[in-house]
Amino acid sequence: MHIWLFLFPLPCIAGAGYSDSSNDIVLSKPPVCLNVTNIGTSQYLEYSNGTRHPISIPFPSWSSVQVLAQISHILLTEIMNYSVRFHQIDSIDDALIVRSVLGCPEKEDLQCTKRNMDNPAVHLTLETWVTGNQLVSSMPGSERPLLSNTLGYVGIESIFLWRNIVEEGLQSPERIVLSHYHAYNADLNKPAKFFDRWEKILELLPADLVFPCTAKSFDGDEFGTAEYMAATNDTQGGCGIHKSVWFSPSCRANTTECVPILIQYYTSMIAQLAHFLRLPFAIILVARGQHDSREFYAAVESSRCLFSYWTPNDRAVDRFGRAPEQLVLPRADLLEQAAGIYRTELPATQLLGYAWPGLARAAPQVLFLAARLTLLEQDMQRLMELSSLRKRAAAPADDASDTTPAANSAAAAA
Repeated sequence: MHIWLFLFPLPCIAGAGYSDSSNDIVLSKPPVCLNVTNIGTSQYLEYSNGTRHPISIPFPSWSSVQVLAQISHILLTEIMNYSVRFHQIDSIDDALIVRSVLGCPEKEDLQCTKRNMDNPAVHLTLETWVTGNQLVSSMPGSERPLLSNTLGYVGIESIFLWRNIVEEGLQSPERIVLSHYHAYNADLNKPAKFFDRWEKILELLPADLVFPCTAKSFDGDEFGTAEYMAATNDTQGGCGIHKSVWFSPSCRANTTECVPILIQYYTSMIAQLAHFLRLPFAIILVARGQHDSREFYAAVESSRCLFSYWTPNDRAVDRFGRAPEQLVLPRADLLEQAAGIYRTELPATQLLGYAWPGLARAAPQVLFLAARLTLLEQDMQRLMELSSLRKRAAAPADDASDTTPAANSAAAAA
């Protein structure tokens, strides 16, 4: 039996709190969400060395896992009567949470070689994506966290655009379907007229946040060009005269025909897609820290461009409360992608939950709960839409993308 969202009337979520000397968030006034009366003092986890600890739940910088954290808090405190802390992680790196559940230094030990299983920072990961799963797979079986759950929704990383642009394409004389990659084939169509010029996108971004296409990318490569050239044999280079934009071959000779695409990762993959599918892209790479993400989404929301995005997510919603539309690409070819060739979409990610190995002994009933806590995909998508609208209504005008626990305290209730 799984615990589905619609079984619970969730009139509230965990309220605002304060951070102690660590990264733990202590709730100042734990709210009561379910009409349940607990008798007795709160329970704690008892470690093998006899010390007692509250259950620690990760609270990173993306909203879908924040929703799971809030629901877990409600169930653990109000139903199971446990003392619970949120462990704040100012990152969108899911591998960092895996390191935390194994007691590794969160930022210094990227491969998690300095494990301290007796002192984890968190006890559950709740929602683990590709990089976290890859880290787990790289470990010896005896040193891995426990696989506690397979979530009822998937993660998607792809290219998106606003729905009003799609609608305008359908209503145009060309009846062009801008949500499908065929519409961008430069040999057949001129889709740039439905989008802003790439120069305008650059004007919306602080210059120091735009990675020059001659600089090192996040993967340590030159803007991903080594992998790109190995796959495509395109050795002419797409940097052109403007070093902040990479132009694909199909519009390199006339950059006015390029469609701007704003991204934070996967430069080589998107450049390869543009090469193989004849997509006239002007690729702009933006840094992806917490502050940089705010600038990224501010530019996305105030312009007409394609952009990298993942779901479930609440960061990009139009004024009607609608999530952006995914660009349809050829179905994933896993064999090609394993060889570093990307002319197809990335496969959907099966999201997993992991647990601290000691939890099986310290609190098997908590591990039982973690194994059955999940949401339907429709529930999570609706939560993300509501979260975005409520977050915008509650946030100050100059910081509508705040993702702190206080900002989310009014954001994720159904």
